[in-house]
Amino acid sequence: MMMNTIDSMKAVRDDGVFQPGIVPGLSRMQELLALLGSPEQKLPIVHVAGTNGKGSTCMMLASILQAAKYRVGRYLSDAVVSIAVNDVPIEEKAYQAYQEKIATLALSMQDRPTQFESKTAIAFQYFADQSVDLVILETGMGGLLDATNVVHPILSIVTNVTEDHQDWLGDTLAEIARHKAGILKPQVPCVTAAKGEALAVLTQVALQKNCALKVFAEHFRIVKERSSRIDQGQRVSYFGLRNDLLGLDVALLGEHQLENVAVTLAGIECLCERGYGIDAAAIRHGLQCVRFPYRLDVLAKNPLILADGAHNKASAASLALSLRQVHIHRYILILAIMRDKAVVDVVNALAVPASLVIVTTIEDNERALSTQTLHEIVAQRCLNHEVAQAKDRVQALSYALERFAQNPEAYDAILLAGSFYLLQGIEALLG
Repeated sequence: MMMNTIDSMKAVRDDGVFQPGIVPGLSRMQELLALLGSPEQKLPIVHVAGTNGKGSTCMMLASILQAAKYRVGRYLSDAVVSIAVNDVPIEEKAYQAYQEKIATLALSMQDRPTQFESKTAIAFQYFADQSVDLVILETGMGGLLDATNVVHPILSIVTNVTEDHQDWLGDTLAEIARHKAGILKPQVPCVTAAKGEALAVLTQVALQKNCALKVFAEHFRIVKERSSRIDQGQRVSYFGLRNDLLGLDVALLGEHQLENVAVTLAGIECLCERGYGIDAAAIRHGLQCVRFPYRLDVLAKNPLILADGAHNKASAASLALSLRQVHIHRYILILAIMRDKAVVDVVNALAVPASLVIVTTIEDNERALSTQTLHEIVAQRCLNHEVAQAKDRVQALSYALERFAQNPEAYDAILLAGSFYLLQGIEALLG
């Protein structure tokens, strides 16, 4: 049985072995991996950080590499399927076996690992056991003190830097950028689309560590040839570090993906310089076939149902812009969000322009904002349209479908957004 690893973590939340929540630092992870025999040292790794776009970049890198016939391990820190090899998720039985092994080792540690550190260690061991050719590794939060930052990669990528996780990473863009730049390693090239103050920090760190820094709009660029369409994706041309690729069809929607595509392709060029065999045909196929669940993801077409995990200011703004670009103007929004996320920013970007908002919560998740609290926040800002409440996502989706069926001419789509936890397994509810 295949599994998603958000579900899998429920099994370890209450057993008392692992520390809950976020506990920055690398010492626990280093100790745990040493007890495992340092599986991460056996893996060629592309390490990807950034405020937004890192998940999309990871998916495109993996898709292109798989099209080039490489066996690719993929670890996404905050996705429905976190651990996969060539898009096949780890099986539940295997995950549980690794989890039991990690738990036994954790009991011998004075400073117990966190749940995220446990999951990350499982990913390293699984990829080593699966003899993958390459690992695409996404950071969890920041970079400098993130559990993934125990590796020495062959390539580092920092997609961009905007405000996010200020409670942990700092109040200023420079402080946040310094955390993201923490993944840079001596003499390992780095690709980035960071700008302004954040780019200045990355440049300084790259100089200190003798990293070749490849910067979007300076060393490589991208041009839109055709705008996003729900049924066709978008078309771009890439002008790269050494090579140009014209007329690339990209399945991922939204103009915010343009930078991500450019960063991905610059990363592919860096891998080619290291001897990886990735031709233009693999690049074209990988971009055309990539799918990133729950990033402007089309779940159904009649009625049109979209899902996106946008949960911070930048990602919500990008989603709002993408909706306009694909001509989705009148939509029913189903919204749930974690209380430690940028609630007001998400509401302003997505709920205010909606035609109808249905707020709900995420069952059995202590971080989830309550339906009542979210309703109060949304209602204060959405004075010109209805804001309804639903006890859970099942009721919310049922009500959205009912309202759409009553007046299909009034709406372009139903959109679910605010948290990946809201979207987990949503396809099963659609039948």
